[in-house]
Amino acid sequence: MNLHENYLRLKQQAYENLSQKGRSTRPWVAMLESTPILLGQERSRLLLAVNTGMRLLDDIADGDMPPPENHSRIAYLEQKHAFVREPFYPQDEIDLLFTYCYEQSAKVGIDISEELDAFFQYFLFDANRLRTGKVFTKEELEKAYDNCDIFGTIKGCLKLFGDDPEKYDLLVPLGRATRTYYTMRDWNEDIAAGFVNIPVEDMARLGVQYDELSDISSPGIQTWFHEQATYGLNLLDVHRNNMAVGNFKWLGRLALPLAYERPARGYFENVLLR
Repeated sequence: MNLHENYLRLKQQAYENLSQKGRSTRPWVAMLESTPILLGQERSRLLLAVNTGMRLLDDIADGDMPPPENHSRIAYLEQKHAFVREPFYPQDEIDLLFTYCYEQSAKVGIDISEELDAFFQYFLFDANRLRTGKVFTKEELEKAYDNCDIFGTIKGCLKLFGDDPEKYDLLVPLGRATRTYYTMRDWNEDIAAGFVNIPVEDMARLGVQYDELSDISSPGIQTWFHEQATYGLNLLDVHRNNMAVGNFKWLGRLALPLAYERPARGYFENVLLR
């Protein structure tokens, strides 16, 4: 199996995994599959290949997929992290996928090494807290999320869409609003998996007891959800103002509203109506 065939097989697996989580994949997959029109064939392949690798490894990190036989979850992620830092001597199909990613990035003249490294910082954070129920500070959670959402996803997409990656700071509000949406949307599943995404400071301020975390209808959690929905909407308003001055290309005008802004805004508004 050549590198391209390996990528296509893993991409299909990543899509199937996403569908099995019970979430609607059609709009997201349709947008990804339309990127050759916006980006050209080579940039689109790079985007889709990186997305494939990140989805599969995220599934391993958060417990949705087991690591390969004879590997612990953390050891496997550390092994893949080491490979993306020094991409020599691939050991498995994931290494071959990253080899393909690096080949595609070289073709279009983009360095993706820092973005991949940021993703792995996030994966290892999640893998280390899986099934622990450990509570973290706001600073610790924000650092982990920013590695995935801002330094991995946003900066990487700016490069792929031919924009200036240093404009990422204008998209920080959207990145944090989207993460707030994911945290609220996936609350029950995350708590069941041992992921606590409410900061310890907020638990103390609102008087949320640890045994309340699994009860999303408890007064403290409901108050926190309403606060987060308001916070998320405010971030989206800041994002809209930033878009007006950022002079973004296709990423800002099409991809971001469809993939991130609209779903998050709709969710926050529904929470505040309850």
